[in-house]
Amino acid sequence: MKRYCRVTAVMVMISALAAAAWAEDAVRGWRGNWMGRFPDATPVTTWGYAPKSPAHGLKYRARKPKPGDPGADAKLVYTGDVAHWLLLGPFTAKDPAAALDESFVGDETQVQPDAGDKPKALSGVEGVGEAAWTLLEPIDYRDNFTPEEIHKQRYGAYALGWTSRSVKLPGKGVGYAHAYLHAETAGKILLLINHADGMKAWVNGKEVYREPRARMNFYFYEMDHALIRLTVPEPCARFEVTLNAGWNRLLVKVARKDASPEFNMRVTVPEGTPYESRNVRWTAPLPSWSNATPVVVGDRVFVTSEPDELVCVNRADGRILWRRANTIVDALSAAEKASNPLFAEIEPLAA
Repeated sequence: MKRYCRVTAVMVMISALAAAAWAEDAVRGWRGNWMGRFPDATPVTTWGYAPKSPAHGLKYRARKPKPGDPGADAKLVYTGDVAHWLLLGPFTAKDPAAALDESFVGDETQVQPDAGDKPKALSGVEGVGEAAWTLLEPIDYRDNFTPEEIHKQRYGAYALGWTSRSVKLPGKGVGYAHAYLHAETAGKILLLINHADGMKAWVNGKEVYREPRARMNFYFYEMDHALIRLTVPEPCARFEVTLNAGWNRLLVKVARKDASPEFNMRVTVPEGTPYESRNVRWTAPLPSWSNATPVVVGDRVFVTSEPDELVCVNRADGRILWRRANTIVDALSAAEKASNPLFAEIEPLAA
């Protein structure tokens, strides 16, 4: 009992001394006052770095908007993905070689569909007038992070937007896909496209793309790294599009002879687009994209550059100090290298 009282008295004395110290000087010790707080600090809590392009803040929807619709209920284009479309088809072309130039919906520049709409029957064209525009509304990337979906698609490539989403049209032959895009400002965006067989596209009734052959490159959207250039024969198709402020119409037509027509598309900004920054000290262009979170150690920032580089950046000004590439060969043990004579030939190249 005496020992308990003595310890208690000591604790009370320490508490009193600490209280006196805090009263004398409000900011001291670990993080200011030993409580993990900085009472007098005024840190920056908001920042941003956005392109001056309608791609920033761009929204989409499949259903036709009503006049005066401000786009409040449209979905934000997340990781460049337009997920919802209206689909129509399939149709059989009279001449498969000229399928892109045969219309199945009348004047293609005037198409403004809604779900359930049927195109007018055209003379000599089978199936038109019977087909109807149908909704394609898969879960989009951002929706993967809802409590209902996170456990199902937490680590999927689609969930994080690492790869593109294919838009597959029903049946074989010619099909159409249509989406409405809502831009906060007028200006240019860049569309990156992969498609099987021929494809044609219109924005607000103006033809913006026509390619009769397939442009599929395993869904890579940029070709900056030598490893990708070796494995991918050509970059994906890309073209600039001018959007109006408010609602815009995007119509895609895909023709495929032996399988379901399909394409995938990514929305981004044209090269050279100026950016607007707020409370950003510096930015640093990396050799390629990164799937990693930067790690800050002292006056250095370490980040990866896909597919095989570690980049060290100066924390003060963003200057790249060094880059180191790693290969599968670097991860092999001496015994594994000795087991195959091929590694003897690879070693000089790796060095």
